[in-house]
Amino acid sequence: MTVCHACWLGRYDAARIDSPAVREAAALVTEVYRFSCVGGNAHIALDDWNLEDAVLTWCLDEALPLNVHEAGPEQLNAERTALLAMRALTIPERASALALASHLWG
Repeated sequence: MTVCHACWLGRYDAARIDSPAVREAAALVTEVYRFSCVGGNAHIALDDWNLEDAVLTWCLDEALPLNVHEAGPEQLNAERTALLAMRALTIPERASALALASHLWG
């Protein structure tokens, strides 16, 4: 996983929201990176820290169906599950989940 310390500090004010939903999303993001060191088809959201709704939706609706990373079914499921979990969070919660998965805190 790319640890974007500058993203976390600068764009997301070092968000540290700790909740069961944030911890679950962080665990699901970690699972994606078990398959792909660049975040697979969710790369622009997870690896580049683009956490807006439109980006998550694009990944779900465009990137996963195109499957440019040639992911197998397990990886696609991990990516989809992580993106859906992230989409259910606020942007500060999303940043907290990525920071937690990146070991920036917690």
